Amino acid sequence: MIQGAAELGDLGLRLRSIYEAEKSKYEPRYKKFALVLPSDQETENYAWLDDVEGVREFVGERVFETLRMTTWAVKNKKWERSVGIKWEDLRFDRLGQVKVRIQRMASLGAKHKDKLFYNTLWSGFSASCYDGQYFFDTDHPYDGGTWSNLITYALSADAFGLALQRMMEVMTYGGEPYDADRTQLVLHVGPSNMKAAMDILQKDRLANGEDNVWKGRAELDVNPRITDSKWTLEDVSDSVLRAVVVQEVDIQEPEFLFIDDPKSPDKFTKDAVLAGCKYMHNAGLLFPQAAVGSTGADAWPS
Repeated sequence: MIQGAAELGDLGLRLRSIYEAEKSKYEPRYKKFALVLPSDQETENYAWLDDVEGVREFVGERVFETLRMTTWAVKNKKWERSVGIKWEDLRFDRLGQVKVRIQRMASLGAKHKDKLFYNTLWSGFSASCYDGQYFFDTDHPYDGGTWSNLITYALSADAFGLALQRMMEVMTYGGEPYDADRTQLVLHVGPSNMKAAMDILQKDRLANGEDNVWKGRAELDVNPRITDSKWTLEDVSDSVLRAVVVQEVDIQEPEFLFIDDPKSPDKFTKDAVLAGCKYMHNAGLLFPQAAVGSTGADAWPS
């Protein structure tokens, strides 16, 4: 039976242990796909030197390029989830119910950055990026023209091939092909596109009997947060050139907090003690050169 401060203090340690154990069970997905950076500022500003080109033959004097600099900012946000634990649940040792609520809190907290990653990536169909265009768009500018990382076709082998072609056609601002390996690709789809994606990436032959040249070309990522027909092909072969950045702030205090004072105002007004978690992080769109998106609206022409 929980009666005083000593028992509440012990309970707080037990609940924190439950929280940490449950959180450790989940393997985050965002770390595989996003650029993950520690942050110590309220807002992080990213400056891209768009037109740094390759080397040239050293003939005569050096040629000093004029750098075109653009900036892009991602503001960190605080996040929390809190629960009030009824005093009678503590007094009558109904700790099994309390444990379930703490485990649920930990699970939601562990998955939150994944949620941010997918929501941010999918926002690219309607949100702008550092060059002023929509992240997925048909006219990203470079010096002398534009390049596209947006198509409209439903997922198929032909559409997958077109997406890869668009990815290979990405240009630097100075008009050079973007030098990326494109060897580690990820196809992000929702459940409605799961079967089509598996056929493209796993079958030896296509439905028409032809050899499937796309087998194994990308890793398949099926996520239930993707609820529409849109799909994206992301390049994660470069450790920096990523479509999404996830910023993580060390808030210098325990992530899980438990108020263990039996004389707290909440005990008096709500007949409850409080527990909660707090984080500070955020995600933002980064390099459109690292992904191609499709609205999935149109059938491939026959």
